Amino acid sequence: MESDEMLWLAAEYQMVAPYSIRIPMHSEASASMLPAPGPATVRLALIRIGIELFGYDFTQQVIFPILRTAALCIKPPSRVGMTYQVLSGHKVTQVNGAPRIENSALYREFAHADSPLSVFIRIPGAREEMYRALLRGVGYWGQSAIHGHYATILSELKPTATWEDLMPESERANPSHLNLKVFVWSLTVCEQRSNSRLLMWCALTNERRSN
Repeated sequence: MESDEMLWLAAEYQMVAPYSIRIPMHSEASASMLPAPGPATVRLALIRIGIELFGYDFTQQVIFPILRTAALCIKPPSRVGMTYQVLSGHKVTQVNGAPRIENSALYREFAHADSPLSVFIRIPGAREEMYRALLRGVGYWGQSAIHGHYATILSELKPTATWEDLMPESERANPSHLNLKVFVWSLTVCEQRSNSRLLMWCALTNERRSN
């Protein structure tokens, strides 16, 4: 008989190179970025790792029902530098039956972090080792200010999302399984120069002590 005890697992990811996580619904040609992945990105990444480690059927029947609604917290790096970069984009088109490569300039915001990104997830204690393997398997992570904190639009899975909604090869694949919400990161813009910004970690609630 499996224990129904719930526990929190934490994983840290060091962003060793500049990274860019595009804000949902933003154009790929001129994209702003997130300081850290959103909850749906984390869940989908763990589903992908689950398929690689445990197979399609096991992930669908065992991992997905728990992961879909598991409590999830994301702590961004303590300091995040953000700047726009110009990239060279390539698009393959067909001209008179022959492929042709077209080049264009892409504007993409990139970030560089000086400390780890942390992910916390609440899971059944009986599945601890399995979720440890999932968290270890993630190798990379592909606005307005509210009360001084950095806010962005992120996507999150709806509690009613089904396995078929997430699988692109399914006839029932449906993008409406995602909710778009405003998330407030525990980061503030501490320095800004032109289009570049430096974000620093700051608790969402500040407790002041009186003498």
